[in-house]
Amino acid sequence: SRGHESPHCAPPLAETRVYPVGLATAPAAMLRAQWHIVALYFLLLADISLATSLRPWEKRRQRLLQKLAANRESGLQNYSNMPCTPQQNEIFMRYMPERNLVVCGCAKCGSSSLYSYIFEKEFGKPWNYTGRPYAQNVISERWGDKWTMIRDRAEQERIMKKAFSFALIRDPKERLISAWKSKVACDGEATGIDKADRARFVPQLMELKGEDGANKTCLSLDDFAETLHAIYKAGNSVLLDRHFLPQHLGCFYRFPPRNWSKVVDISADGAFAALAENFGTSDFVPPQKHATHSTTDMSPKATGLLSEVTAAEYKILRGVLHKHGHGAEMEDEDQDEVVDNELDLDEGGDDESIDLFGEDNGDDEEGDAETKSEKGQFLGTISSWIQSATERLWSSSSSRS
Repeated sequence: SRGHESPHCAPPLAETRVYPVGLATAPAAMLRAQWHIVALYFLLLADISLATSLRPWEKRRQRLLQKLAANRESGLQNYSNMPCTPQQNEIFMRYMPERNLVVCGCAKCGSSSLYSYIFEKEFGKPWNYTGRPYAQNVISERWGDKWTMIRDRAEQERIMKKAFSFALIRDPKERLISAWKSKVACDGEATGIDKADRARFVPQLMELKGEDGANKTCLSLDDFAETLHAIYKAGNSVLLDRHFLPQHLGCFYRFPPRNWSKVVDISADGAFAALAENFGTSDFVPPQKHATHSTTDMSPKATGLLSEVTAAEYKILRGVLHKHGHGAEMEDEDQDEVVDNELDLDEGGDDESIDLFGEDNGDDEEGDAETKSEKGQFLGTISSWIQSATERLWSSSSSRS
């Protein structure tokens, strides 16, 4: 008898064989081939999974650009027939069910003060946290499930009819100047520049403009105005990051100001008074955040370009703005925060929403189904090929033995 087969004896080390189940007698050469095929299979799975997971967003991107092209000749660039981008989904809708409250505030409109104020009134303590997640990240654990992100349009319409809705706005030109200073200005032109954001936003803006931004590290005010104007003329303003996204394509993309309970300019006295009533308090003074007061001299070129870029925005906000753009000289009151006025919904990194087409917003179910079907068919073909190759290897091995 073969002693090493006894259940009480361990086999000699030199005679140890480790084969996959069902391959106990397989020759070493065939085993190596088998493992190579298995490794190839899993590599293919990983590659196919990544590629097919990206396809719906590429399809959505093409459809979005096609609709944008169809809208270029319209006066106000009508985007109402288009699905929301992930940027827009982050901005709207934020709903606090216990308060029956909808809140929206654009980036560079004082949203840090807005959400810090709401937090203080809701929890009875100030927002003393530092770093991420910021107060604008209403789905972070710091908010304790107080907020719900509503993306379904029918549900949004239902809520807007019954809830108290509050939107915070800012003069369009002042807001763009503030965004330029903190996000893309060159060193020496402004203070408090977020250089990490600048490294991302400048190439993104140049790409939307249709130019290679690889060697562009910052934008002068004239360059910034020219870039936004080119994006606007191409009908691609809806693709801008939320720091530059026109307000009528953000909070008011689906519901214009007349559909809101209260729309308030951050520069107006008592801007949070109506919001205070919703929380049962007379204290409408927002928490003091970092503010810079500086004068920005704009060239006639920049003034003209930004006037054209913001014309539709001013038209939509007519009657609710506390004041309007000042022309060639503009006072910039950065009532936002020192840190970036970002909403990092994923908490997984810095500003994931820069990838405008990398997040599912529920508008591409048909494309998803199509892609899943194609993926299943392709993987079925690959599996059949691997099975056939395996059978041939077995057959070849058996004939040689």
